[in-house]
Amino acid sequence: MSHLPPLNWLRAFEAAGRLSSFSKAADELCVTHSAVSQQIKKLEDWCGVELFHRDGSGVRVTKRAEVLFRELNRDLERVADIFDTLRMSVGVPNQLRVAVIPSVASRLLIPKIADFKNANPQISLNISYALTRDAIDLSELDILITYLDGPYEGPYLATKLLAGEVRPVCAPSYLARAPRAGDGIDFSAATLLHDEDRTTWSRWLQKCGVASESKNSSTVYADFNLLSIAAIAGHGVALCPTSLICAELKRGDLVLLSNIPESCDRNYLLFQHRRKNDAVDRFCSWVSRALQAPRYPH
Repeated sequence: MSHLPPLNWLRAFEAAGRLSSFSKAADELCVTHSAVSQQIKKLEDWCGVELFHRDGSGVRVTKRAEVLFRELNRDLERVADIFDTLRMSVGVPNQLRVAVIPSVASRLLIPKIADFKNANPQISLNISYALTRDAIDLSELDILITYLDGPYEGPYLATKLLAGEVRPVCAPSYLARAPRAGDGIDFSAATLLHDEDRTTWSRWLQKCGVASESKNSSTVYADFNLLSIAAIAGHGVALCPTSLICAELKRGDLVLLSNIPESCDRNYLLFQHRRKNDAVDRFCSWVSRALQAPRYPH
């Protein structure tokens, strides 16, 4: 196969194209950034065409290289599938590597995971936390569950699990002492609890015509689990994804204050490789059923 360039050049090209970054490709391939850059430069010289546009935000495959990237990505997936089949045929344990954001893991997945294990004892699971700020990358995973704002355009299959829109809620203890405006809460004077930053509350207040944000809105929580604990404890009003707090709303731990949503283009998605894998298919089918949230009380 002398007409083929070296495999390490092709692996560097595919990884950089999939991750839109030479540095991330280097990390995945356990080589230096310089090595990836040199391998891609050699492949460009071998092909006689430029393969990447390089700019300050990263790299992207050129128009002329799109077919090469798409076909190479597909063929590497097929080779991986062949090895999966071979390993299964000789009795190698069928282990799934699953990464899940903490909010979905703690509230929906882990409480129900025994049902999957009981129905599929031959499948071993390795479950870890995923961070919402990480790129959509399955290079070391079989399945990723996270949220995304807007549509997904990438190399993986994406399945919608839950809507991610948020609405204001608080504990009954806070509602009893909250500042009032007519029949409801005065959001301009309420203590607002923030998830990661203050932008979501700002958008919601603007949508509702509230002129200014409360002066009592200084607390920012690093993730939704911390935010929800603070809301249940009565520390203030939080914008929470209602698909994740159905149980709290049903029990009365939290009270829905308005049905006006924000982050309406956000969804919780399951990402998987495009290649066929029976264990992955079984898990995805189960989780699509298990994670369907009931309708929250109005």
